[in-house]
Amino acid sequence: MINVTLRGVLAKKFGESYRISVNSILEIFEALEANNPSLPTFFRKTEKIIGHFLFIVNGKIIPSYRLNNKMLKPNDSVEIVPILQGGGITILVLGLILIAIGLLLFYLLKPDQPKDVQTSSSLLSSTRNVENRNIPIPIGYGRLRVGSAVISNSVDIYYKGTDNRPPKPPDFKDDPDKYLI
Repeated sequence: MINVTLRGVLAKKFGESYRISVNSILEIFEALEANNPSLPTFFRKTEKIIGHFLFIVNGKIIPSYRLNNKMLKPNDSVEIVPILQGGGITILVLGLILIAIGLLLFYLLKPDQPKDVQTSSSLLSSTRNVENRNIPIPIGYGRLRVGSAVISNSVDIYYKGTDNRPPKPPDFKDDPDKYLI
């Protein structure tokens, strides 16, 4: 005799344990069907929820290609565990709600754009300087006589003399009042 234990919804519907004289796992289902005529109807109604079964013989998982093998010996223990799958439209609706919540949080928590400061700077020979963000830069094609828009500029300091070294700082020890303005 084989000790058969049903798990999950199968145990709730058809009982948890059986002792059956069979040689393969497929024969277990035939014996269960003979004792419970509503078993095929139950499988048809739940085929979208229960997609697969896990078969555990003496603590080892049996692959599906060995279900018809005559491998069961007396006093073996077999567990049949239904594996639930999918959720249909419920999972889809739940996923869409979670996406909407994520997008809402993204827009509520994102930082504000920095404000552009308008200046009237004209550093290089009174030309308009583009020092701010989000200001359009004109691009001319062909020969044109247009004003300039300075995109960037820099000021370099060159010292007279050799090796481009800065001059020595004044020595304030001799007459400090000499250097006051």
